[in-house]
Amino acid sequence: MKRMKYEDAHSKKGKQKILFLSGAFFLLLALFFALWLYLSGPAIGTVQEGKLPAEDNPFAQGNEQKRYNGKYISFSYSAAYVLKSNETPVKGPVKESIFLAESGFSGKKIAIIVEERAENSLEASPSFKIRLEKPEIYDKKPFIQRDFDGFLFEKNTQVFEETAFFFAGRNIISVSVTSSISLEGILEELERIVSGLIRQ
Repeated sequence: MKRMKYEDAHSKKGKQKILFLSGAFFLLLALFFALWLYLSGPAIGTVQEGKLPAEDNPFAQGNEQKRYNGKYISFSYSAAYVLKSNETPVKGPVKESIFLAESGFSGKKIAIIVEERAENSLEASPSFKIRLEKPEIYDKKPFIQRDFDGFLFEKNTQVFEETAFFFAGRNIISVSVTSSISLEGILEELERIVSGLIRQ
């Protein structure tokens, strides 16, 4: 009789131990899943630098477009992009730089730089010269959009890139659109930016 009670108690303790271990396992599994969901979600927040009065004013119904108003240029861009940084350097030839990143999975980014160069040549821009000297990577083509006349560099390897350089008065403006996935749609994105670009 005592032996039966001992075996029952021993069996009960074994079942409790199995239940406890099972519960702990499922709790750890749930915590791991919650952590995975958190880490795979989108980043929260943006970084803004400098003193430019960058305004995200909707001018299309449904807030589909935003407007950037800087010291030297202004332009409209898709609301799918987030303004990551904008600055007006106090010294040097770079007068204004803007960086936008798409919040979607394609990883599209837009960089716009305004440089003041005394020489009447796009080669005065180091960014232009770097691309010009690498014809095995960058395919150079003429670029004309509205009254902007310059050159387009296309890079058909990862990271895919379309970058246009042109003069606007005494300034060289470069507009670069990149994607980590493919060239598809990035030239059209560049042309949309340039078509609405206004010199201040």
